[in-house]
Amino acid sequence: MSLTANLYSVASTYLTAAPLADVARSAVQVGVAGGLIVFFRPLLTGIGRALVLTVRPRRTRAQRAARIEQQ
Repeated sequence: MSLTANLYSVASTYLTAAPLADVARSAVQVGVAGGLIVFFRPLLTGIGRALVLTVRPRRTRAQRAARIEQQ
């Protein structure tokens, strides 16, 4: 048997075994999670930037000027 035939038989077995309500519930959950991520993206971006600044703080203006003068 070829690989595609095996994959088709496995996929058809699992698709018919899963009740439609479970598939619909999973689709709704994925949609709600995606919607929340899109809705809160500015907040999540701000949290990410704050975390980056705690790990690697910005240099002061004097430090940046000194670095430019060294080059």
